Amino acid sequence: MFQQPSLRRSQAYRRAIQDVLPLVGVAVAYLVIRLAVLGGIGGYSRSPSLATMLLMPVKYVLALVYPAHALGALGDVSLPLLLAFILGISVAYLTLLHRERPFREMDIGRLLLVAIAIAGSVAVAAMVVFPSAVRSVLMQHPFIGWFTVGLVFALTVSSAIVAALSSAQVFATGDRRVDVFFLVWLVIPLPLFFIGKEFLFRSAYFFVIPLLALLATYLTKFLTLLTENRAEVSGTDAAFALAALALLLPSLAASPLLYTHSGWDSVGSVTNQTMTGVDNRVTEANGNPRVVIEGIPLRIQYHPKHLGEARERTLLHPFSVQAWLRLHGHENPVTVRQMRSFRTAPHAASTTATRRDSTLLINIHYSRQHTNRNESAMFDRAAACRRRLAACPFDTSRRVRTAVHR
Repeated sequence: MFQQPSLRRSQAYRRAIQDVLPLVGVAVAYLVIRLAVLGGIGGYSRSPSLATMLLMPVKYVLALVYPAHALGALGDVSLPLLLAFILGISVAYLTLLHRERPFREMDIGRLLLVAIAIAGSVAVAAMVVFPSAVRSVLMQHPFIGWFTVGLVFALTVSSAIVAALSSAQVFATGDRRVDVFFLVWLVIPLPLFFIGKEFLFRSAYFFVIPLLALLATYLTKFLTLLTENRAEVSGTDAAFALAALALLLPSLAASPLLYTHSGWDSVGSVTNQTMTGVDNRVTEANGNPRVVIEGIPLRIQYHPKHLGEARERTLLHPFSVQAWLRLHGHENPVTVRQMRSFRTAPHAASTTATRRDSTLLINIHYSRQHTNRNESAMFDRAAACRRRLAACPFDTSRRVRTAVHR
């Protein structure tokens, strides 16, 4: 459709409809099958808090341009290197802009965007160098530093890109219809996330495509201009290319393609041990008892220590355990309670079972990598002691501390 000479001709729309009809047919067939199988549209019923809903656009922006705290990781390696990196890109960008046109001759709009980019660079450097100050000023939250730096980074680089692109040659030769198409593609998912009341970082994978396509469109024009006639490359063109590459750097630095360990292997091992142990305990039980499972691993959510690590790794849900047991031929009624969340992945998982009349109680136990079997058993006994004492009507805090110490 965008290749047509004019969108005012009806022929352009007829051709577009003909091209899209097969996709519409597949989508309708999919909806019919889904309604027939699920008895409705399906999905989950959620009631997130207002704060969670308001964070969705923030997480969406981070998922697109700052999926991991790349600048924080660089600061952990070497603060001088981080500061030199930010200072070098900022100075190079300003030099390229000024070479094309002095700042005093710029219009007020571009000058404001350049000022935002400069202020953002300084703020990003300060927040990475003094992360404790960010947490104390805003709030005590494990991800507040990452979220704040990511938002400021996105605002900074976006301002730099728009300021340079507005007068660049590559923008003058661009196709505005294609630009609008990709921008609409980027904005469309936001109301869908609010309607679904949930956003996960993997929800943005599909919407990274229009962002990359939009940048690739202009970067390709810049490279073509650079190879065909380097003398015609303006300072604003080079400044745009530099800002666009800076926008892509955090995503490239955190790409799983560059790392061999993302954390999913350890999660898969714990999940396999948990489900195998639960299946064995139910198989060993006589009769058809009601199964109650405590301590199923839900997720591992923490601030990644290394680039390439997944921030949140979901392990199991109650319906996953129930479906697994039915898949293995168990028709026992299953209740899952006391789901466990971790900040780091356990080294191993084991199960114990206790029969109480017609109920089979299965407990999941976890051990760390540097704990031996005796230490693991001690922690399991301490956890069991806490559960027993928690049911007492009197104060047991001193007894719990004594039991854990022992």
